[in-house]
Amino acid sequence: MNSVGERLREARLARGLTQEQLARGLATKGFISQVERNRATPSLPKLRVIAERLGQPLSYFVTDRPPQLLTLLRKSAQLAVRAEDPARALDILAEAAGLPATANERADLQRIQRRHLHRDRHGLADRGAIQRRHRSQPTGPRLA
Repeated sequence: MNSVGERLREARLARGLTQEQLARGLATKGFISQVERNRATPSLPKLRVIAERLGQPLSYFVTDRPPQLLTLLRKSAQLAVRAEDPARALDILAEAAGLPATANERADLQRIQRRHLHRDRHGLADRGAIQRRHRSQPTGPRLA
């Protein structure tokens, strides 16, 4: 079982989804059928959505690492950080960490992770400062 189509079919059936359910809002039932029969190849962004719907990492479907895969994962992680979805960002970064990468690609992934952690710490610090400031302000008129 090596092809993308065979893996897609296996994962779809394991999730109990029909081709139509998997395709909803993404592609047609016919396109999913063609992919499963190895007559069509989904783009990496489309395959990423399919993988998420099937609860599988993208690497489950892509056995040979195309050059764009790490780029797609990096961009997906950046979007998750911007969308303030840290769990998703960390899942994507963990998936990317399991792939062979150049030193520059690794550095890019680490930068995203550091930025995310910095934002998270910064956000917590800001919330704490706001709460402290709020508590120190008088709540009503002072009587002399």
